[in-house]
Amino acid sequence: MGIRPACIAVALFAALAAGPASAADELQGVVVNVLSEGQVIVKHDPGCGMPAMTMLFQIEPKAEADRLQPGDRIFARANLSVNPGILDEVEFIGHQTAPLAQAVHDL
Repeated sequence: MGIRPACIAVALFAALAAGPASAADELQGVVVNVLSEGQVIVKHDPGCGMPAMTMLFQIEPKAEADRLQPGDRIFARANLSVNPGILDEVEFIGHQTAPLAQAVHDL
């Protein structure tokens, strides 16, 4: 029974020490809205241990957000250890022409 806390501590340390870029840190989704200061709302597919949902993200570098438009399908590296989450290495992979759902409330 004394080994169990040690195993948990080792597993936790290993998870925290893992490098930032892995398949679990990549998201794909559709830009719903482009806000000011490099922030965007993205309806993303399941990824990073989360189900599909619509979330606010900060694009890094901020200037990259200026080239995004609602309906753009993107692939990006995600850092969810901060709020809002950060997307970098953003790649444009297509455009969705169907209407997108808007946020239920102001963020």
